[in-house]
Amino acid sequence: MKLTGKVALITGASRGIGRGIAEVFAEEGADVAVNYVASAQAAEDVAAWIRGKGRRAVTAKADVANRAEVEETSSISARFRPARFFPDARTMRPPSWGSKR
Repeated sequence: MKLTGKVALITGASRGIGRGIAEVFAEEGADVAVNYVASAQAAEDVAAWIRGKGRRAVTAKADVANRAEVEETSSISARFRPARFFPDARTMRPPSWGSKR
């Protein structure tokens, strides 16, 4: 378990690539904060799956394009020490690609 003792806040973790990343991190031993924008139920489903693997998981609603919403997630780091942030594929676009939002 490569990530035992680590914590990850995965953006977009309620579906698609973000969910896959959250699941792999949990399988590798990390505790995970599941970020979502629209579907609380989908995020909770992912968190439940992670807890089923024996890891800690919380959900965090925030649009990472909105600074105020991201700042509100700072309370997560208080529950999981230390916290590391891993962006999902959608936030890793080069600036030349423009925004698809």
